Amino acid sequence: MGNVLSINNVSQIYHTKQNETLALSNLTLTANEGEFISIVGPSGCGKTTILSLIAGLIKPTKGSVYIQNKEISGPTTLASYMFQKDNLLEWLNIYKNVTIGLSLQHKNTETNKKRVIELLEKYGLGDFIKSYPQELSGGMRQRVALIRTLATNPDILLLDEPFSALDYQTRLNVQNDVFNIIKRERKTAILVTHDINEAVAMSDKIIVLSARPGTVKCEVHLSFSAELSPEDRRKEPLFYEFYNQIWEALK
Repeated sequence: MGNVLSINNVSQIYHTKQNETLALSNLTLTANEGEFISIVGPSGCGKTTILSLIAGLIKPTKGSVYIQNKEISGPTTLASYMFQKDNLLEWLNIYKNVTIGLSLQHKNTETNKKRVIELLEKYGLGDFIKSYPQELSGGMRQRVALIRTLATNPDILLLDEPFSALDYQTRLNVQNDVFNIIKRERKTAILVTHDINEAVAMSDKIIVLSARPGTVKCEVHLSFSAELSPEDRRKEPLFYEFYNQIWEALK
């Protein structure tokens, strides 16, 4: 597996009129092709800042960010966001919601439109292409949001607590859906979460950040069998070992 993402000795300072805040300090991390990484840490430690840096929404005060050996110096189509809320446009049908990113990036080719329909059909939404968001369950809406993220074929998916707005049972089902789709599509994913259970259930590697200014406290590589779903992982004795390891690191 090749290296997709490199964050090299990044520090990030936020300035206000009164003072400055060091959000990240000398942070270094990498992601390989097809790897699912979760980032956990105390509130305010810079987790979402890392996603913004990868997406090119902000520039690092110090250090560099590379995707596929290209330095990120501004907004990039190499990474795509999935947010806490699905942000579907209620007045557009599912097909138009999924293809909105293609239109904005001027990539609305026949090949890409065909791929969108294939993705919707492949992941159980083929019968809802002409439906509107309000006609779908919360879990289905999140599946649509993920397929919208995949439609532009980014190298990296950025998941900013995408399950936090769902009730517990729906959250578990959607975690399985999202995990399976990302693995089948062989995408690299970076998940920011406050939920240790979620991180252990879904990840190949977990990055534990220190309190602000955030830096990598430790990396935990998870050794679950590749065919296990998040639901199956939760039944494994290893699950609790990894949970306790992350919990101790956070303390």
